[in-house]
Amino acid sequence: SACLGGDAYFGAGGDACFGAGGNDSSIGISAASLALSSIPHFPRPRTPRSAPAQSDGSAAADNDDDEARALRRLSKGATLRRRHVTPDALESQERAAVAVAQRASSATLGSSSCEDAMASRRVSCNMQLQLWRDTVPPSLVQELAPETVARQEAIFEIISTEHGYLRDLELIDTLFVGPLLAGTDALPAAQAQAFVEMLFYNYRALVANSAALCAQLRQRQAQAAVVDGVGDIFDAWAGDLGAFVEYAVHVPDAQCGLEAELLRSEAMARFLQRAEEAPAARRLPVQSFIGRPATRLARYPLLLDAIARRTRGADAERLRSAAGKVRGALAEIDRRTGDAAARLRIRQISQRLRLVRGARESLALDSPARRLEREGVFQADGGRHVLVFLFDNSLIMAVEEKVPHARGISRYAADDRIIPISMLDAVAPQAESRARAGLREALRLPNQDPGTRPPLAFVHIGCAALSRTLLAPSEAERDAWVRAVRRRVSVPQTLVEAHTEARVLSDRDFAHVRAPLCSAPFVSLLSGCQMVLYGNRDGMHMGIYGVPTSVVRVSHAPGVAKIHILKRFNLVLALSESTLLCFPLSEIEKAAAQAGGVAGAKLASSVGFFDVGAYMGRPLVVLMKPRGGRSHFKCLQPLANAAEDESGDSDGAELRALRAVYAGPDASLRLAGEFVVGGRARRVHFLRRKLCIVGARSFDVVDVQQGRVLRSLPDPLDDDFSFLSAAAQALAICKVGRDFLLCYDACAFFIDNFGRRARPDVFVRWEMRPHAITFRHPYVVA
Repeated sequence: SACLGGDAYFGAGGDACFGAGGNDSSIGISAASLALSSIPHFPRPRTPRSAPAQSDGSAAADNDDDEARALRRLSKGATLRRRHVTPDALESQERAAVAVAQRASSATLGSSSCEDAMASRRVSCNMQLQLWRDTVPPSLVQELAPETVARQEAIFEIISTEHGYLRDLELIDTLFVGPLLAGTDALPAAQAQAFVEMLFYNYRALVANSAALCAQLRQRQAQAAVVDGVGDIFDAWAGDLGAFVEYAVHVPDAQCGLEAELLRSEAMARFLQRAEEAPAARRLPVQSFIGRPATRLARYPLLLDAIARRTRGADAERLRSAAGKVRGALAEIDRRTGDAAARLRIRQISQRLRLVRGARESLALDSPARRLEREGVFQADGGRHVLVFLFDNSLIMAVEEKVPHARGISRYAADDRIIPISMLDAVAPQAESRARAGLREALRLPNQDPGTRPPLAFVHIGCAALSRTLLAPSEAERDAWVRAVRRRVSVPQTLVEAHTEARVLSDRDFAHVRAPLCSAPFVSLLSGCQMVLYGNRDGMHMGIYGVPTSVVRVSHAPGVAKIHILKRFNLVLALSESTLLCFPLSEIEKAAAQAGGVAGAKLASSVGFFDVGAYMGRPLVVLMKPRGGRSHFKCLQPLANAAEDESGDSDGAELRALRAVYAGPDASLRLAGEFVVGGRARRVHFLRRKLCIVGARSFDVVDVQQGRVLRSLPDPLDDDFSFLSAAAQALAICKVGRDFLLCYDACAFFIDNFGRRARPDVFVRWEMRPHAITFRHPYVVA
């Protein structure tokens, strides 16, 4: 993100100070800290404040006329500080400073600090101005054309600022790197080297690059008072800017890493504060020194263009070539930093957020797949500002708090109301109706303040207490947030729709209280059509799948809450209130064709629930009867009459020896076993050779043949499950791959075949308290 702005003023010895004219990192350079042997020193005027000692090589500065001329130039320069100087003013003979539009890649994440800019402005007020004409005899200036003088001023500017830039790079060693590597209380010596590399990366290569460039420019300047040209030097120098590019791309990472260290360590904050208060640092923050190379690289094209506009011939072409190479490097920096900007912003938000326990793991902000959809500043009741972050998996609201020990660093105190994206909705209140507006006008009530901020409600669908209404900056911003939330919420809904299908069951038969309680699809034995059986409070109905007008009632059994079809055995099982009924499927289809009703055979009464699944490779019907705080189970095995006789299966002979509970025209149901478990069971899960009974607080593994409970899951003596409270309610067990997902009303977790904790990094917390859970790969539906 390139910025324009920042006036430049040049002081004694070729020093430079960039004023607070933009969002760039401001840098000021002290006149006493650098003396160029090739440039005569221009003395400061005597002021009540302490002034640095004059250079020994500035004999001409003792002349009273020169000092008076300096005072006049300083007075003009003071007025120039108050306004922006355009590039055209460079040609004026009375100018006192050169204003250069400074383009710099952003060196910080988030908004830049106003304190840095004000500090730079205070430093610039103490600087004195020096131009090329002040370093040569006045007679030489009078002999030259104004265009030549302007060209020399531009060359002088780029040379003097290059020396100031080199001095700042060398200060990094003096103020920060040297003391850190020597050992301080801020950081252990073993970590100092890695921290320095994280902050300043390859700055030593930049020091060598700038030192070589300064040596060539100093040598060219020493050849004659009027420099012939510098295009060849800069064109050759711009051929290799790889070190600049790598450093500038690393600057945002360095700033983010520095912020993380300051948030963590008060000792590091104190160390940096002491370094910034050193006279050589001019009270500039370490962030300014980190961003100095990126700022300097962005200035080169403007400085080179200023010389090229006043140069003719081959040197002008070389200057333009150098400026083009630098612009190419800047474009590469913009491309690479732009790609990583979103990831860095998420990293900064993550390290600033102060979350409740367990929330950081659930949000997974450090995941490479995490995306920040939108962020903004809202206003709560009382005028307090609230930061809102919309991620691809949740919405977070937080309040910004200053960190006392770190200047310019903030924390985000997150609200406990973190809303998952699947439970989120954004609601904007409706505009005032015409009737209400007319009533206000009739009663002469005051109109709403046009400057009032529009409200926006972030709604948690599953819990109204977690919803919150905030005031948006404007209606346009509010509408943009509503669109962003709806667009993000639609993504998981689209993913679910890809694995599900919705069709109209009937548009006339199930109105209001007669809504279906259950359904069971099957293929008709008579027509081969896809059919569906529905159960509701009025009985059992049948219709063609997807044809709403085809539904007819086939049984008057009241309150049919569950239906299961055993098509192989021509059986339909239905739970009518608390009675388990059995119907021949063929008879139901005939009744539908003849518009009649079928009376089912009663299998059992006082049934709490029944489940059907595969056990030992055969279908098994398990029904539960609650009695006196315990659950009594009966297991019924369906047996086809003709098929078993023809196959000669020995297992069929064993089943036929069992007591028949139901005998139909095509199949029978025989009692395969009975057992009892403590407490009120909820459902049955079918394993390959065992049954798993979902009880009130545990999962009991049962052997049907032996009729007893083998073990309970999870093991109450295992410390890995100590997080389960005594009030936890077991709901379901789901087989996922080789592991099992134990689902409770508050959480869910994995165990292996031996009942031990599996996949410890996966722990599910329900957003609402579910009352039923089922598994349809790849979704757990609660």
